[in-house]
Amino acid sequence: MTVVDNPVFGIIAGSWSHLAVFGWQAAAGSTLNVSGSGFAGIGIAGSSLTLFSNTVVTASGNGVGLLLAAGGSAGAPLGQATFILHNNGVGMNAFAASSTYLVAGLNVHDNGIGVLADDASLYLEAAEGLPASIAANGIDVQLSFAARSTIENVSVATPLVCEPTVLSRGTTKCP
Repeated sequence: MTVVDNPVFGIIAGSWSHLAVFGWQAAAGSTLNVSGSGFAGIGIAGSSLTLFSNTVVTASGNGVGLLLAAGGSAGAPLGQATFILHNNGVGMNAFAASSTYLVAGLNVHDNGIGVLADDASLYLEAAEGLPASIAANGIDVQLSFAARSTIENVSVATPLVCEPTVLSRGTTKCP
């Protein structure tokens, strides 16, 4: 699916909905490309985005590539999905009790901020055999008020920017 040049959101899931790509053979190799959205390419609020196949999600040229808010969640638990977030104001912004559980390939580069978490739970783990890096952003990873993060085997080019209330663990954590 390709979504291009929307003034506010490219795709939005709210009101307890669920956007999912299941592991059926017909879903193998699925792609979701969102670009040119004024506010956010993909917005998940009070809902979830879950990938159970080798789906590639690309968000580029948006205000925010992937926005998680109001208890929204993004999950890729099987280690098959890839997220490519580049040339956005913020690659991924998780806030307001939102969460991620991404065991996936990650390519987060050339954003103002690569990953921003504020009052959110962030779990990022490199999937076996898939590259995972957050690099060449204005700020690679910024963790703010009450954020919790676990970053496992993801290459982050610069030290995390963390405020004192952050809880951080994994192979990459707050200084």
